[in-house]
Amino acid sequence: MRKTYFVKPGIQIKYLLIVLFVVCLTAAAVYFTFWSTLIKSPGMDQLSAGEFMALQRAYQVNFIWVVLIILFGVGLESVFLFHRIIGPIFVFERTIKSLAEGDFTAGVSLRKKDELKDLADSLQEFIDNVKSNVENDRKQIQEIKSQVGGDLHNKLAALTSWFRF
Repeated sequence: MRKTYFVKPGIQIKYLLIVLFVVCLTAAAVYFTFWSTLIKSPGMDQLSAGEFMALQRAYQVNFIWVVLIILFGVGLESVFLFHRIIGPIFVFERTIKSLAEGDFTAGVSLRKKDELKDLADSLQEFIDNVKSNVENDRKQIQEIKSQVGGDLHNKLAALTSWFRF
């Protein structure tokens, strides 16, 4: 179980800021739409200037509180959602680096609530197939080595050193 929620902070913070920006834009559009509807509604012309200012102030303060609560909730949920997506990407990246270095013992394991499990299963199947193929190739090379002697054996040994993992 990972305890760090920002495993790739650059990506996670970028998308968190995008989500919060969209929420702010939506909130601004809702604010102005509701406010223009409210001031055009019947009976608003009956309010005194003081009552109108009090209404406007109450509307603004309450709207700001609602938006802050929504921003907090959406931001917090986004951190958890992005963690369930970015966490597996981090695992894939680490596993692929291990494979690139020739370590075929690397495996892919995700947590229960992580996303991209189908991709993890496919990557694990790929790793298992490549590992099996390499092991089969090594067995065939060993068989050929045992059948061939002397100088050719040394040349084959030099050639097969490339296949080590």
